[in-house]
Amino acid sequence: MSNTERVRVAGPVQELINRFRYSSQAPEPGFMARMRNPADGFDPFLIGHDTYVAWLSNPSQFPGIIGARMAPVWNNALGVLFVARPSIDSYGLVFHHGLMRNPWSIYGEGSWHGLGGTMAFPQMEAEPADLAPLMGSFGVRAVGEGAEEFDLETLTPDQRASVILMGAAVAVAGKGMAMTPKWRFIDEGLGKIGAPLNGVGGNKAILIHPPDDETLKIEAIRMLAQATLATGAYISGPDQNMGVASDKTQPPQWADYFAMEAPFHMAGSPFAHELVSGRPPSDYTGDGVYEGIKVGLRHVTGSNRSPIFIQGHGGVGQRVLQRAIQDNLMIAGISDPDLGKLGAAKGALDRAGQTAILVWDRKAARALGYDNTAIALMEGRARNFGFEIADGLVECMDVAMQKREVGNIGILSPNAGPHPITLKVLDALKRMGVQAVIGGANNMLALDEAGSYLPVARRALQLNIFIPNDSAINRMGATIVLYNALGLDDDKASELTRIVGERVRKEWFEAQLKGIPPQVYSDRYGKRSWNDAIARGEAIGGLFTEVLGNSDPAPTSGSSGGGGGGDGVLSVSLDEDAFGADHSDPVSPGTTSITLGGRAHRGVFPVRAGSGLPAAVRFARL
Repeated sequence: MSNTERVRVAGPVQELINRFRYSSQAPEPGFMARMRNPADGFDPFLIGHDTYVAWLSNPSQFPGIIGARMAPVWNNALGVLFVARPSIDSYGLVFHHGLMRNPWSIYGEGSWHGLGGTMAFPQMEAEPADLAPLMGSFGVRAVGEGAEEFDLETLTPDQRASVILMGAAVAVAGKGMAMTPKWRFIDEGLGKIGAPLNGVGGNKAILIHPPDDETLKIEAIRMLAQATLATGAYISGPDQNMGVASDKTQPPQWADYFAMEAPFHMAGSPFAHELVSGRPPSDYTGDGVYEGIKVGLRHVTGSNRSPIFIQGHGGVGQRVLQRAIQDNLMIAGISDPDLGKLGAAKGALDRAGQTAILVWDRKAARALGYDNTAIALMEGRARNFGFEIADGLVECMDVAMQKREVGNIGILSPNAGPHPITLKVLDALKRMGVQAVIGGANNMLALDEAGSYLPVARRALQLNIFIPNDSAINRMGATIVLYNALGLDDDKASELTRIVGERVRKEWFEAQLKGIPPQVYSDRYGKRSWNDAIARGEAIGGLFTEVLGNSDPAPTSGSSGGGGGGDGVLSVSLDEDAFGADHSDPVSPGTTSITLGGRAHRGVFPVRAGSGLPAAVRFARL
């Protein structure tokens, strides 16, 4: 592959590779899991002759404007595992937000682990808020309606590489951070059914590989698996474009190739180590989402005949559709950039004697890396199949609403990327009559320049659109891949899905109806619980040194150290009475209780210099 053909390992990615000196001596497998303090990172090394492995300990190590954009979404993470192989034009980023001492690790009890899915894409296109300043630095102007579109085909390979790395880095950081409170919700549910608590932190990985070449994608997956096995702290699960086979008699899927290379580090695959082979996660995630939809129909829209729009017919969306068909719910439409998945949705509807508008999402297909020639071919096939064609989530929903001749869409269920809920999307949803957004997609709310979802969460509250916390609702897949390690059975797994519904119901009555963004309501619990685990020495990294929503910028770099209760370790405990009588402003300044060195305090506290935290941390009530 010539340099001119490379549009992934080019520009800033090549710069990252060239920045370090790599040892030819690979360390002992699993060394990070056994380290006294994984926040110390490691010296760069090679696997074989052309796989580069390095540790990025702070956002400034990302090149140029990408590093600046990573800073507000870093959230005191431990760091990023960077692995690249130029010969196959592929690289991976594993965002280690937090690790916990684990009781069932093959590396020994008390080893450090974090778990989150691995996503795989040929490219990532950053959202306009991130893409616009990057393109501006190239002197490239936006085109199209609203001046939000850029023609990536005209960029040089180095510029394309910058766009992809920006999208990949910001996405994996946001999703990795969100996994940390999600694991607190998981342990909350496990506690309610009497199952053992789990002991992992929140991590996430993204793999960028060449399109339209299965052999190269498999090699890229093996590359990332080898680096994961060598370092040992990250345990993956199947995620977007990384499915698993149902059992070993079936042809292996993408995540199965990872499991074959690193059996303890790909949970949910039949080829994984028996402790983490678990169950394929999609059906259980879909069941949890569907429990949330039932709450939305019962309490938010007040009618089982409220039309539902399902974005994405992958594993999760497929299960949601199956459950909706069983209950004879009204499906307004289904969108997906994959024609095969739309065909499967049509088959399911036809067999049930039901109808829905099927929409091929051209914009999503383009964002997934298909070039103009491939898009034209797919568009022709979509027309031949009788599918509608639209660009983006809002347009897909508009088409479905008009063609299905329904007055409104009551519930949107987003179950795939890349369609975050922005302020502009919220206004469109209100126009369509959407009352709830309940799906399995991670990080649905778009982040602002400071890395905060609060502007979107507040606007949703103003528009009376109920959006449950996605870390709380989309937790079943991450739980079920550890089915064996946690000693679950089918009855307990079903009970856990009902607990997801309970959380959604609480967020509706105790948050939305009281004027508190549901995301804030549940994040308060998850982040407080995580900080307490750090204070007890059970967790490391990712310390939440601010509790959503004050006007001061959040800390952007550094880690929490060993998490053993020393100077600079803060355990945030919000008082229930910290809420004022007026709940209309959920983020007005106030004080909280903080445990510092074992003593409870309130107010604004200085933090020891050099701890990786700012000189003073101003807390806010929620």
